[in-house]
Amino acid sequence: MERERYAIDAAMSRVTVRPFVSATSQAVGQAPALTLRDFVGEACFAPGTLEEASVLVTLNAASIGFDDDARDKDLRLIGHAMQSAVLETRKFPEIVFRSSNISASKAGGGQYWINLVGDLSLHGATRSEPVAAQVVFAGETLFARGELTLNPSLYRIPRVEIPGGALKLKDEVKCVFDIVARKRHDAAQKSKKRMLAIEGS
Repeated sequence: MERERYAIDAAMSRVTVRPFVSATSQAVGQAPALTLRDFVGEACFAPGTLEEASVLVTLNAASIGFDDDARDKDLRLIGHAMQSAVLETRKFPEIVFRSSNISASKAGGGQYWINLVGDLSLHGATRSEPVAAQVVFAGETLFARGELTLNPSLYRIPRVEIPGGALKLKDEVKCVFDIVARKRHDAAQKSKKRMLAIEGS
């Protein structure tokens, strides 16, 4: 059975990363969220269901930053540290998530609750990570929202102290995604053309 393919619309989607930080004088909890602006991805599954589903997302690590130019000095330092010292984007330019198992339960009205397990390749290391998400279908558009919490040390990422010593990144990062994906028709059209060519030969 030909699977349906939905391509991520990056302009309408959002992937945020919220590091946890501590201060020398007091705990400051979560830092403002950074955004990964450049990514591509695709979800494939059997028509009318999420069976035989697969997900592949590739993110440009160097695209991480604050939504607006941070005027606060500490925030600018956090953004720079995330690129250079934490993610080492010049050495490891891509972050890749490839699903290995997906289970889904229908909630009605085109909505599904899904649990994904996939391989996350980050900073030169690959680990299996669970992801919980809600998926909604509206015509030929798919909306997905979910989150996961990562421990950077498991990806050989050191705890980084922000220059000046006022802030230190903790070993915990929350990632939240709001994805919009649109149905692709090119695969179906190519398949139809192949069938017509075979029938006409």
